[in-house]
Amino acid sequence: MKLRSVFVSGTLFSAATTSCFAHDAWIELQSPANPAAMEKQIEFFIGHAEDRTHYAADAARISTFFAQSDDGIDNLLPLMKDYTGKAPIALSHSPDQASVIILNTFRARSELEAEAFNNYVIEEGISPIMELRGQSGDLNKPGVEVYSRFLKALDIPAEAGCELGMLAEPVGQVLEIIPVTHPGKACETDLAFELLYFGEPVEGATLHLNRTDETVEPIKAVTDENGHARFEKPTDGMWYVHAAWAMPVSRDRFDADFATSFASVSFNMGTD
Repeated sequence: MKLRSVFVSGTLFSAATTSCFAHDAWIELQSPANPAAMEKQIEFFIGHAEDRTHYAADAARISTFFAQSDDGIDNLLPLMKDYTGKAPIALSHSPDQASVIILNTFRARSELEAEAFNNYVIEEGISPIMELRGQSGDLNKPGVEVYSRFLKALDIPAEAGCELGMLAEPVGQVLEIIPVTHPGKACETDLAFELLYFGEPVEGATLHLNRTDETVEPIKAVTDENGHARFEKPTDGMWYVHAAWAMPVSRDRFDADFATSFASVSFNMGTD
């Protein structure tokens, strides 16, 4: 089954006057200076290139943290028990094998005034929230949600070739961005991704392509009937693709109106 969005028109769209990047979070994977090194470093960030800050991925926030490769799963949770939120984390690394690093968080609660909440859901393209607030006449009410984050980083060796292999396999995140074309510099000429929500493709969601190491205007693409969106491939730099989606929840059970999921997948295009 395919999930499909319905956008609210009119006054709700005209409310969006500013960009909201505070919900973007990603894993940044630093390649070692020596390609044969057996260790890489990762950091967690939130924001955008011009105002990014370390994301406080401390132990109380984390539900799962692991690396997955053809060799299986490497549980990374022991690295996070005493994590302070700012220092890089060293990971063992196989220079000739692709892997995916996965971080999922528990829910947190957020409440925003009506205008700020409307602006944010429009910027993110979360049409289930836009549709329901428009239908219920709640556009002038504060927006209350519980939210979780589902982050991935692609570790792609320079000599790994252009076969996606396990990089294109879902890892079971509630909201998950999966590469459809290989993001390697020498591979396809475009970047294509699939967005899954509870394992099903999402039509009409907005994917945002952002550079992490330099301020650029985010590039947006809307998913088609297969949950796919395409971008022109950058030539260099560190990038991530970000998306958000949501469902309504019971106010009595969750003290919120929506459960929102934020997802990202990051990758390094190297230097041109």
